[in-house]
Amino acid sequence: MRKKALELIRVSTEGQAGEVRAGIPPQRQVNRRTAQIYDLDIVRSIEIIDVSGAWVLMSPEMQELMRLMESPEIAGVITKEFSRLMRPENFSDYCLLQHSVDTGTLLYLPDGPLDLASKSGRLMGTIRAAFAGVERRDIIERMQDGKETLRRSGKHPGGATTLPYGVGYSKEAQLPASPANRKRNTPGPTENAGLNRNLDNSTDCIADSGAR
Repeated sequence: MRKKALELIRVSTEGQAGEVRAGIPPQRQVNRRTAQIYDLDIVRSIEIIDVSGAWVLMSPEMQELMRLMESPEIAGVITKEFSRLMRPENFSDYCLLQHSVDTGTLLYLPDGPLDLASKSGRLMGTIRAAFAGVERRDIIERMQDGKETLRRSGKHPGGATTLPYGVGYSKEAQLPASPANRKRNTPGPTENAGLNRNLDNSTDCIADSGAR
């Protein structure tokens, strides 16, 4: 009799969802192969999109997964790699591993099932979780280094939401925020004259309204 299992798919950003190597379709393909190897029926697929591994425990999807794990019919959780499950930022995140022990569910990975209740599984689960957390910090450091390189070269390192209201930046044009470019984007004398006339008209209108 085939055992029932849950499938977990997670991507940290919406942009990663369609990626060839780490997107949703590749993860699903690997999980289906794992289910076939270990004679498992996937009864529910949980997709977590745009959630970092450090915050995955707080997501509604993960809470739903943990609730489903409590069913005695569920034998385990299938996922592409351990980091899809979690990238712990602090030791309280390890409660997810304990939940697996309490519910008697195994973690099915492409390289084999991981029984966190066993002595070897407890060791390997703790080590893999620690490595996943360290990898997250390495990723953050590389991203910050890249942003600092862009900033030092006069380019905008962030998204549009980090810019002041009314200010835009084209990453395609790669226009550095240098004095030369600011001067080039500054309105000329003709534009300033038109702007001054509009301001004068607005001032006159306000003055007339006050007089009335």
